[in-house]
Amino acid sequence: MVGLDNHVGFLIVRSGKVIPHARRYARLPLIKRFHRRDALLLAATTLAGLAAASCRTRRQRAPWESGPRLPNGHPILRVPFPAGAVVLCQQGNLSPPGRTHFKENNRYALDLSNTTSSPLIVVSAAPGRAISVYSDADPADKDAGLGYGNQLKIEHGDGYFTMYAHLDKVSVRDGDVVESGAPLGTVGFTGAAGNRHLHFSLHQGPPGKLGVHESSAMDALVTVDVAESAEFRAMSSTDLRDGRTALWDGVIYGSENTPSSKPLFGAAPAELAAELASGRVALEKALADRRALDTVSREWSRRDSEWALGVLTPILARVPRHAVARYWLATAILRPQQRVPEAEVVYADLLTSGAIEPTWETWLVAWCHNRIGTIALEKGLLVEARAHFAEAARRATAEPERSFAEAALGRLDARPDGG
Repeated sequence: MVGLDNHVGFLIVRSGKVIPHARRYARLPLIKRFHRRDALLLAATTLAGLAAASCRTRRQRAPWESGPRLPNGHPILRVPFPAGAVVLCQQGNLSPPGRTHFKENNRYALDLSNTTSSPLIVVSAAPGRAISVYSDADPADKDAGLGYGNQLKIEHGDGYFTMYAHLDKVSVRDGDVVESGAPLGTVGFTGAAGNRHLHFSLHQGPPGKLGVHESSAMDALVTVDVAESAEFRAMSSTDLRDGRTALWDGVIYGSENTPSSKPLFGAAPAELAAELASGRVALEKALADRRALDTVSREWSRRDSEWALGVLTPILARVPRHAVARYWLATAILRPQQRVPEAEVVYADLLTSGAIEPTWETWLVAWCHNRIGTIALEKGLLVEARAHFAEAARRATAEPERSFAEAALGRLDARPDGG
């Protein structure tokens, strides 16, 4: 309201119709030190601000604005997943330079994920009204929805709204009134998302249609660090710990977000506590597997295939369709062992059906095309190889896979036969 209050005060002074209260206010010792016009402007601005605040205080709230708030009007938020769900904070507030949340519009956003739950339902963090719903993102278009993919906002009153992005499916429409805990959609990887996760953020001001402006810290997010406690409390989102060095090293947080209920503060009931504990164990195993796969990605070219087999076998025994593990099965074991047809089958299957797996990560598309293109090149199938490398370059999400594809295309262009 500061900009509006200043505008109102300026109009009052410009019109020459300064109200008597403003004239008296302008005579206060603190104000008198300013030039007369500036003193009147300051006085009128201050009174306009007080009047606006008074109007906001007295205004009857709509039902969808009735959620609990802090004294400053900030909405009390809950984890945007059903009660009992646990999620990894894979990227959080105040990220260092070079990461996507370093940008102002993402500065206080949270990336939350859980690869053990599919589909992972997203719910409203507080009562509100759905606005700016976008559900037409092409999963292959990383720029869809200004990079946020399928998305929606829930406005909570007083200019506050929460943003839910990278969704797979959206289950609300513009204007729908929702309570806290009401389903909004499911976690996906639409837009510029590296894996299945929810981009969740709080903002204040005009919401716009797609994307968001500067984000705000969540002063009160009701959650629990399930590794340390079973007691829920309102935390600042700036206190949530993410994976600063690797996404999979963040902290696991739990939800108590039940529809038609007030936020839970204190110890979780026995049934909820057991659900949180069980979810934590499953997610910790999944994260340990993912960290092991990062080790394979760093070491496979310097190790033999038997070493890779020892790492991958227990992971695939637990999750046979694990997308990342299957990629490394083909790359670090089958290819070095000259089992090329089997590797081709794995890559092709990942491209056709891997994206339905909760463990899917978007970099797999480009690298599978690069690997199939390399095999085609070895067979002398130059047209097929070129098509795969071109698709890899188009779908690349990072520099390594893009550089690999562009270098291969350059070598094809340099061939006497033109590739």
